[in-house]
Amino acid sequence: MYLALTFSSCFLSIIFPNNETAKITYEFSGGRFGDNLLAYLHAKWLSFQYKIPLLYKNFQYSDQLMLHKIENPRSSYRSHVVKKELTLTKENLIIDTKANCVYVVPYFSEFESEHLSPINNKWIHFDVDWKNPDFLTEIQKTIQPINKDLLNFPLPNDHICIAVHIRRGDGPLLSDIENAVHNPYEYVDFKDLLKFPPKSFYIKQIIYCIHLFQDFKLYIYIFTDDENPQILTEYFKKKFENYKNVKFSCREKKVTLLEDFFAMTKFDCLIRPQSNFSYVAAKIAKYMLEISPQKGHWEQINNQWKPIIDEITLLGG
Repeated sequence: MYLALTFSSCFLSIIFPNNETAKITYEFSGGRFGDNLLAYLHAKWLSFQYKIPLLYKNFQYSDQLMLHKIENPRSSYRSHVVKKELTLTKENLIIDTKANCVYVVPYFSEFESEHLSPINNKWIHFDVDWKNPDFLTEIQKTIQPINKDLLNFPLPNDHICIAVHIRRGDGPLLSDIENAVHNPYEYVDFKDLLKFPPKSFYIKQIIYCIHLFQDFKLYIYIFTDDENPQILTEYFKKKFENYKNVKFSCREKKVTLLEDFFAMTKFDCLIRPQSNFSYVAAKIAKYMLEISPQKGHWEQINNQWKPIIDEITLLGG
């Protein structure tokens, strides 16, 4: 029996056999923790949906997650046991679950803006039902820290707690430059505005939250890769110093990536960029409100480049 599912511009045909022998695994993008988690989750979805065993490939920090203990490692299946390995492509998205084969899910982004880039025109895509309760239970079980102390992040009980994820990158951002710039392509946010939205985006969304939760005190925590999170947090404090019901905070000492990741899942709301790190955190968390940029562009006004966020995605609220 065949089941064909339509995903954006492609389809995936799955054959349901009496004896399933196919396996499924995933490729990495060469990116960081959030990218690797997303690659794992895409393969995990197909494994869950079609009952195909998942072969786990380790990545940085994965040995500190429960999936490292729960999943079957790719290395446990030797080449003489599995005859061939096939990578899914746009042209070939057919999985025969009776085949003695390992199917490889290549990395692809969940963000439409990245799919539109010419350099990513060979990416596959299929939809994941992130709200499927059984799948959610499964990934909440595997994407848990082995060290449960990482889940202990104190938050005030009498506030609406809002996580704000701000990516800063490894250099200056064009949105921070006040003087005219002749070569904007030197700045990462000019090329990836939705990954590095300007401070004005966050200010606007925080104002939205203040109005939405006007009868509550707000605790806003800045998660960032900025080398000086205190300075960045002070910037927002000054912008909202007249709002007595709003409190800002950030880490006071250096913490691990996993500490930040799991702390982020404990908040009531999330304001984030187009970042796989916070995108995946949102999939295993239970936010009442999640806000992210959807579309944006740059305009040159009076010889000065200005970032414009045209559209946001708002979940909840």
